[in-house]
Amino acid sequence: MGRLILSVVVLLAGLSCERDQPAAADDHGPIKVASLVPAATDLIVGMGAGDHLVAVSSFDTDQLEAIAGLPRVGDYQNIDWERLQQLRPDVLVIFQSPDRVSPGVRQRAEALGVELVNVRPETLANTLDEIDRLGRLIGQEQKATALRASMEQRLDAVRQRVAGKPPVRTLIVMNEQATFAVGRSTFLNDLLEIAGGVNVIETDGWPTIDREQRMALAPEATIVLLAGVPEHVEQTARQQIDGRVLILNAWYTQQPGARLPEMAEKFADFLHPEE
Repeated sequence: MGRLILSVVVLLAGLSCERDQPAAADDHGPIKVASLVPAATDLIVGMGAGDHLVAVSSFDTDQLEAIAGLPRVGDYQNIDWERLQQLRPDVLVIFQSPDRVSPGVRQRAEALGVELVNVRPETLANTLDEIDRLGRLIGQEQKATALRASMEQRLDAVRQRVAGKPPVRTLIVMNEQATFAVGRSTFLNDLLEIAGGVNVIETDGWPTIDREQRMALAPEATIVLLAGVPEHVEQTARQQIDGRVLILNAWYTQQPGARLPEMAEKFADFLHPEE
């Protein structure tokens, strides 16, 4: 579960930033970024600005080719400051509620001359806005604008394809036991609605449910999102759920990154297959 939705979405709320202006770069190359947020890493790579990344988080995947050889410098709880001191990034991207950013983190970042940038891609709208903000911060506004436009175009195409079709009551879960569910006010719920589904979970966030609750919800369809788990784990998921089921098992399924349009397309293909 370590990679589930940046590992911290269930704990935090709010949208904020430490800085929304371009970081200062020297005369020797692009603004250097250390990202502790896999979604932000994916968005930066997705806009074609992967050369700005000098380090990523412990939760980032080597399957994203552009970052395969980059140093891992920790996560939202543990940061390798010694390694960061060697790398000297201009920007450190974090995902944390402002009131939970410890004074120690602020002080150590300040001592290294590193700007803390707090991203919060919790909904689809948040994610699209973070593309723009990341682009500004690293001086790649045009690339960010192009990525956002491409994503919005694909998402609009999905909306149009399912327009007028009856919404399918759908449950989305994110573990093989089918207990970690997707609620409202999340980027995955947004994708589901774009794809012509309606969430059987009526609460916000990421609730935990048991088998009895799942049965009582009586979804017409269930989508299981697994973050690149082994085959035997995927098989466990298949054994948990009866009826109409889609299992997507890839590293990007649980994070709000550049592949959200692809996710929406797969949801729509499943919920409203073309005749």
